[in-house]
Amino acid sequence: MEKVVYVHYGSSKFEKEIFTSVINREGWNKPYGGLWASKVNDDYGWKVWCEGSGFEECDENNSFKFTIRDEARKLRLADPLDFRNLPTQDNKITGLFHLGEWVFPDFEKIAEKYDYIEYEENFYTHEVLYGWDCNCVLILNPDVVEEYVTCA
Repeated sequence: MEKVVYVHYGSSKFEKEIFTSVINREGWNKPYGGLWASKVNDDYGWKVWCEGSGFEECDENNSFKFTIRDEARKLRLADPLDFRNLPTQDNKITGLFHLGEWVFPDFEKIAEKYDYIEYEENFYTHEVLYGWDCNCVLILNPDVVEEYVTCA
């Protein structure tokens, strides 16, 4: 089976020594740190989202491609049921309104069990993780990144 290739924009190479572990951000559905990427040529990946929203240009010369080790522990978030039992920053139900308040995943605890998160954008997941605007992966453990090459 052919490996999925991902692309990260904003750096021309992966530097494990400067990787920053995820840290929860109070009041937000995205952590600090980690490594964000999308599948190369994804119909709704980061590059396509940026082109459609005018957010920023994805420069191929300032990007790198990589694959993920086969043994990596993946948390897939593509359906509302995938969010059940995720640890949260306040121990409430993940990503849903709980008594009129948003609930936020505890990415630090998630990183203890998983090496990366694979997120699929759709109507339901967007409502759960507002701000995760396209199909993407969030690498939580830099040891699972492999076979990276410069895109230039």
